[in-house]
Amino acid sequence: MVNATSVGMAGLATDEGAHGRADGPALPGPVPGGAAVAVDLVYTPRRTAWLAGAERRGAATMDGVGMLVGQAAIAFTRWTGIDAPVDVMTAAAEAAVGAV
Repeated sequence: MVNATSVGMAGLATDEGAHGRADGPALPGPVPGGAAVAVDLVYTPRRTAWLAGAERRGAATMDGVGMLVGQAAIAFTRWTGIDAPVDVMTAAAEAAVGAV
């Protein structure tokens, strides 16, 4: 399950629908066998209410920092013709948005 909206992003008004509620996403209950993965493309805060709710229901979770860095790395390489320094970019992004 992927949240690809800005709902829950720090500094933006939140939607009190499925993403903005304190209990997180509208999942039907515990996820059998931990088979679900919830990805929130929001990167600040890194742990959104949506991810917290998904985790409480048994889903594995991922924040949006990886997507942010991945997109930036592709753009960097296309614009400059030089391989992107992904490790440096990841460290900079994590420093900018804070730890998990």
